[in-house]
Amino acid sequence: MKEAGTYLYSHIWKSFIRNERWRRNLITRLLYALVGLNFIFIFLTLGLDVSSTIAGEGREASGKFHEWIVWYLLADYLVRCIIQPVPSLDVVPYLRFRIRRSKLAGNIIIRSLFSLFNFLPLFLILPFVIKVTAPFEGIQAALLFLGGSFLLVIMNNILALMTGMLTRINPLNWLIPIGIATAFFIFDRMGGSVGDISRSLGMALTEGRPLAYFIPAVLITAAVILINRLLHQYLRVDRGSSVSSYRTHRNAFTGRLARFGDTGRYMSLEMAMILRNKRPRNAMFFVLFFIVYAFIFFLAYDEQERYINMLFTTMFLGLGAMSYGQLLFSWESTYFDGVMARKNDFLNYVRAKYYLQAILTLITFIPIAVLSYISGRISVLLTTALMIYLLGPNSCLTMLLATLNDGKVDLEASTFMNYQGVKGSQFIMTFFFVIIPIAICELTSLVAGETGGIIVLATLGILFVIFHKWWLKNIIVATFMKRKYKLLEGYRKLSA
Repeated sequence: MKEAGTYLYSHIWKSFIRNERWRRNLITRLLYALVGLNFIFIFLTLGLDVSSTIAGEGREASGKFHEWIVWYLLADYLVRCIIQPVPSLDVVPYLRFRIRRSKLAGNIIIRSLFSLFNFLPLFLILPFVIKVTAPFEGIQAALLFLGGSFLLVIMNNILALMTGMLTRINPLNWLIPIGIATAFFIFDRMGGSVGDISRSLGMALTEGRPLAYFIPAVLITAAVILINRLLHQYLRVDRGSSVSSYRTHRNAFTGRLARFGDTGRYMSLEMAMILRNKRPRNAMFFVLFFIVYAFIFFLAYDEQERYINMLFTTMFLGLGAMSYGQLLFSWESTYFDGVMARKNDFLNYVRAKYYLQAILTLITFIPIAVLSYISGRISVLLTTALMIYLLGPNSCLTMLLATLNDGKVDLEASTFMNYQGVKGSQFIMTFFFVIIPIAICELTSLVAGETGGIIVLATLGILFVIFHKWWLKNIIVATFMKRKYKLLEGYRKLSA
């Protein structure tokens, strides 16, 4: 098929403009577009500020910019490994046609080049090149540095694509990015200087030394060759991902949770689904992200405003669980017909999901409570009351809105800038999620004092937790059953 290359590349654009997602969820699309524009604005502002400061210090100060090149490449590589999509599944349908694997590999690489990660660095580099490199080093040096920087970005993109494919084949390959990051930090802490290496790299690019361009080119070539070999060996029509990810006997939670009956069995299946699939697994990274961010917020910032402290504490406690709960039923959208066809107790199925949300909130609560006690910025009692409220009314609100979501979710898709299955109601829910408990506590505090606000907030949470079986059955399950045919119709769509 001589026109295979053009045929494949034309489908990149056609899949973009013909995708059903572009005919639905206008509000969600606009919000994600605003998020993307916000990232661009942040990088452009940072690039202009840094470049203006360096330009005022003279020619030698450009080394301050150069010494962050390697650190940026490392951070960019790690973030790409976690959230950048690997478009290998997009070419699986083409395996039924007479198209060479090398052309499919090229198609995957071309698709990966349209990632936002490949454009964001330009908003840092261009201001530096225009304001610093060109005036002090000359136009030729500026063009050399710009070309070398672009080569490094492409290198990062290809290496992250290769790593993403390796991690999908075997989760143990996550040791590759972890080992690289650890080696850099150990080297820097043991007396070496990553900043000096980075500064030398920046000067080599500016001066046009061949070795600075040769090494990235060799790494790109080696990564492309390995990607071709991986596709030849692992990309099959009947094997879109790692075979080991479908081995049900490796579910380590089944035996331990079987003592809790059907609810425990459903919990074990749900946990296996989260650990085996990319998008729900990445959603769980939000739990770790908010815990790390909580350490920075409580220990590094001296924020004394009560409302701000309550707002961030509520976010730290609950948004990790909400990232899972907002797609509570959509996670299983691909096979939800089978779930509804089985003769199982649907209430136990819903209870298992509620208990998993509660476990995520409790796991987050332990470090947050310790941090609130150490920092003294917010009382432990108020933190506990917020946690109990999140276990009660907020869990009910999250699950109720999840019953209104008929969007299908691809479990192997990336999380970053992926609004598949996300509705406008999810963004509204995030607003109410953090505002309602703060409003209840503060309004009650005006009448009964701070202690009264804490008691009311905790009491509401305790009542919902005690009577969770009632509202799960009469609100969540009842609402779901009224909408089940509409939900099943939405889950059957090719995209949502």
